[in-house]
Amino acid sequence: MKAKLYLIALVLITSATYSKLWACKTLRLATGEWPPYVSQDLKHYGFISLVVAEAFKLASNDLITVEFQFFPWQRGLMLAKQGKFHGASFWGKSAEREQSFYYSNSLFTAPYVFWHLKSFKFNWQQVDDLKPYKIGGLIGANYGDAFQQAESAGQLIVERTPTEPPNFMKLLQGRIQLYPLDREVGYSILSKLYQPEQARKIVYHPTPLINPSYYLLINKKTKKAKKIITAFNIGLAQLKQSGRYEELFKLSRQGYFNLSSNKLSK
Repeated sequence: MKAKLYLIALVLITSATYSKLWACKTLRLATGEWPPYVSQDLKHYGFISLVVAEAFKLASNDLITVEFQFFPWQRGLMLAKQGKFHGASFWGKSAEREQSFYYSNSLFTAPYVFWHLKSFKFNWQQVDDLKPYKIGGLIGANYGDAFQQAESAGQLIVERTPTEPPNFMKLLQGRIQLYPLDREVGYSILSKLYQPEQARKIVYHPTPLINPSYYLLINKKTKKAKKIITAFNIGLAQLKQSGRYEELFKLSRQGYFNLSSNKLSK
C-alpha cells in the first residue's frame, strides 16, 4: 500500500515537473525486427513498442510521443550511439553499451529454451549435458557465459546461421538436434512460417538456458536524458500496476498485433 501511494505521489510530482520542462517532445528511437515483440509488420510495431509509447504518454500527460525507425539491430544501435536517434529500444545490458546509454527498468524478461523434435527424447540440467548434440545458433547471439565458454573451447557443436527461422527447418530435417531461442519468438516463427503439421512436431524443454532482460536505451548525450528515463520508468510502473502491461502481453500471445495470418513460403 505504501509503495502504491509513493508511486501515485511520484507520478503527480513528475507529471507536473515535465509539463514545465518541455511542451511536446518526440523521441526518435531506433529498433529492429524481432516479432512478436517488435516489427514493422505488426500493429503499433508490436507489444514492446506499444508499451514504450504508452509508458511515455502516461508519465508525461501525452507530452512525450515516440517515433520508431527500423534498422538491422547493430546499425540502429550505432546510429543511436552517434546521436542520430535519441535512443534505441529493446536491448540487453552490456558494459560497452552502458558507457553510452542510460538504461530503463526492465521492459521484458523471457526465457531462452531449447527447441527440439517432439520425437527426440531430450533432457538437460547443465551445459555439459549438451556435449553429445548438434546445436543450432544465431550468428552474434550470446547464450550465456557457460554456453559461450563451452562453445569457444570446442566442447559444443554449434552451427550458427544469419537468421533464426531456418533453424526450425534444420530441426525438422535432422541437421541439428537442438536450437536455443526465446520462447515467444519460437512460437511466432512456427505459427507464421511453418505449416501446422510441421509446427506440431517441434516442442521445447522447460529448463531455460538463460533468462535475459531487455531495456529501453537513451543516449547519455540526449538533452534531459536522465529525466526521460525517469519519466519512462514511472510510466512503465503505472502500466504494470494497472494491469495494462499484462493485458498487452496477452493480446500479443493471442495474435492481436498481427496484420496478416498468411503463411510465408520458405
